[in-house]
Amino acid sequence: LVGLLVPAAAVAGLRPGDPAAPLREVVATGVDVLDLDLRVALDPAGKVQGEATYHIRQLRPGAPLVLDAVGLTLTATERMDGATAVPLATTLAEGKLTVPLPADGPDYHIRLRWLAEPRRGMLFVRPDADAPKRPLHVWTQGETKEARYWLPAPDDPAERLTWTVHVTAPEAWTVLGNGVPAPAPRGVKALAGFKLTSHRLDQPAPIYLLSIAAGPFVPIVHPHPTHKLTTWALPDHVRDAKVSYAATPAIMDALEQVTGLPYPWGPYGHVIVEDFWHGGMENVTLSTLTHRAVPDAKTMQDWDPDGLIARELAHQWFGNWRTCQSWADLWLNEAFASYFDALVVEKRFGQDKFAEELDGLRASYLGESAEYERPIVTDRMADPDDLFDRHTYNKGALVVHMLRRQVGDAAFFAGIKAYLQQGPTGAETDDLRRALEKTSHQSLRTFFARWLREPGHPVVTAAVSWSVADSRWSLKLTQKPSAGQPFALRIPVHVWQGGKETVHTVALSGPEATLTLPLPARPERFELDPQLSQLVEWKWEAEVADLAAMRDGGSTAEVRLQAVRGLGAKPADAAAVTALLRAAKDDKASHVRTAAAQALAASPRSLSESGLLALLQLDPEPKVRAAAATSLGDQRNPASAAGLQQAVQQDRSDAVVRAALSALAKVDRTKALPVVLATLNRPSFRHNLAGHALGVLGQLGTAADAPRLQAALAAGQPKERREAAATALATLAVRNESIRESARLALEALLHEPNVRLRQGVVRGLTALSDPASRGPLLAAAGREVSSRTAEQMRQAADGLGKALPAEARIKKLEEAVEKLQQLHGPGTAPVGK
Repeated sequence: LVGLLVPAAAVAGLRPGDPAAPLREVVATGVDVLDLDLRVALDPAGKVQGEATYHIRQLRPGAPLVLDAVGLTLTATERMDGATAVPLATTLAEGKLTVPLPADGPDYHIRLRWLAEPRRGMLFVRPDADAPKRPLHVWTQGETKEARYWLPAPDDPAERLTWTVHVTAPEAWTVLGNGVPAPAPRGVKALAGFKLTSHRLDQPAPIYLLSIAAGPFVPIVHPHPTHKLTTWALPDHVRDAKVSYAATPAIMDALEQVTGLPYPWGPYGHVIVEDFWHGGMENVTLSTLTHRAVPDAKTMQDWDPDGLIARELAHQWFGNWRTCQSWADLWLNEAFASYFDALVVEKRFGQDKFAEELDGLRASYLGESAEYERPIVTDRMADPDDLFDRHTYNKGALVVHMLRRQVGDAAFFAGIKAYLQQGPTGAETDDLRRALEKTSHQSLRTFFARWLREPGHPVVTAAVSWSVADSRWSLKLTQKPSAGQPFALRIPVHVWQGGKETVHTVALSGPEATLTLPLPARPERFELDPQLSQLVEWKWEAEVADLAAMRDGGSTAEVRLQAVRGLGAKPADAAAVTALLRAAKDDKASHVRTAAAQALAASPRSLSESGLLALLQLDPEPKVRAAAATSLGDQRNPASAAGLQQAVQQDRSDAVVRAALSALAKVDRTKALPVVLATLNRPSFRHNLAGHALGVLGQLGTAADAPRLQAALAAGQPKERREAAATALATLAVRNESIRESARLALEALLHEPNVRLRQGVVRGLTALSDPASRGPLLAAAGREVSSRTAEQMRQAADGLGKALPAEARIKKLEEAVEKLQQLHGPGTAPVGK
């Protein structure tokens, strides 16, 4: 599941792994649910009528059938004895529906009937004032515990079953489901104006992967020699989806190669829906994706949905075929989908792009680890949703990569294949360990214990020195774990002397270790861990000449990237700046050039401004040009204004335009304001330029600009503009006392809006304003909120009102939040992360 989450446990201060968090073990229910025959009638008014017949097997005499059910009106519960229905008594308490079973089992067929008007788990998306042409359509979302809001369900990943789903819906709709088309039940006919559509899933899967999507979806067929691949899109998204989802067959081929197993289900497709709360969800055979991940042709140069496609498709092996037996082992789903997404990039585009993927995973994890650290695998959690963070996804993916490097490619891929071949079943972390131990002939118990069941990562300082007196080269590695005990590391060190390479290994299991080499002369260059075999946060104590040599001759993008970061720690050194400019201009890996451009932000502008301006104009990669623009903004040199203004007006990339606009506001606010106002009316994909301009206006505007922001908030404006304006108005009001009250009232009124992203923006805005008067409206909104995560945000915000940081600190925090959202989930960027 991909998207942006605020873990609920963060509110209570109980992170996963906290000894005070509840212990959640797999519950042995005594009943095995084997199959579900589900009949659902969808009323376009938002009502659902359902009938579910569960085939179950009683494993323990006397054990009742217990299902999860919230907000449902049960109308009948019966035991089916052939065609005879025998009524059964039930109890429904605290979301648990208990059905006592007679004693003549062990197999039973239990039929339930109910009515619902679901507010979670199933969403009826309607046209509204902001999107009047949007067609009515319906989608479901099960993970982690949402199916229970529209279906009495065994809502736990440990329970795997097959199912047939029959949906009655308006005749004009296309109805999609898991598996393959199935025959309709005998004797069942739809009412006039409606039709019945059936799908069957023959391999068992957990109920959270059950999916229904219904609406005027149009099929886009992706030709493939062995698989039926289809993207289903609403009419307005078809043109762009044909282009942006064209890589689906190539991604399927790459995943079959790297997993070693054919795609394990029948057909595969994506359904693209609106108002989806996440980026994507890997429902078995039919992933649900947000319409925000359908870029137009121009936006494809800034980002494409290939990563999202690959992650959700990888889940069909990792998560769907082999599912974590409990949420404690969620990393077996999410970390592997993230890593195999990176392997698809390696397979399709080579080592430099693969290194870029790994660095992105590392940077994202390190950013979160600065806020908190926890074990990846833990049975202690306040809520399973708390596990959907960068520890599970990003650190977990890097741990998978470390396993690959430790056991070697042959043993790694053989072990993964063996692990997958045990499906379709539930899996625990030790199942993976045993599979890899068998193929590698290595014990991995210590590795799994330290990297998965304990928090932290190693922070290692590499100090390099050359002694002229005795011709000795020394490398001293000092380890300080970010949490817990030291890690046992084996760091490969490559040294070049006289054109000859020697390879050494430094065992670092305590605070420090030193490698000393007698050499006839100072080495030409050296490299540490060129294949990123260890998740290490590196710090450097080395001469500029050594770091420059690493960058200039580095054998991998990872080596050159570490050299650039080492050089970036010496911003006042002219030789370091020269080396960074060289890296920014000529490194073949675009992410290394990007890192060099970012590092130049701290350098004297007299040394780097002309080089950054040249990058802004000439580099072929938008992300490098955007990094150059951002660094020019951070240098705050008014002389850069002309180049930045030209980039805003002429660059072909929206990402670069956004970066240049923010930078221009920093270097010359007077020149920036008319450019910002002009950008408000500039057309772009999902209004991303207008939304960004609203954010910049909130940062540099005055009280006189408040009406412009409030106008952008008005109903009938595009959703993306309204979302951006909510945060922008709060940013402006924090700086301008005279409009604070009116801004607060305007934002509070939006807590009733149907757009969840707009409500989330309002919560961020009210948090920044920090007026205790908003506590009541926020708590009331939390009580009616359909998204549990947004409800937690609202309660957290209400609790913190009046306790806020000083205004400038609040502004900085809000702007950082805006920047993160724009990078992770906002208009013009690919949705990533749940």
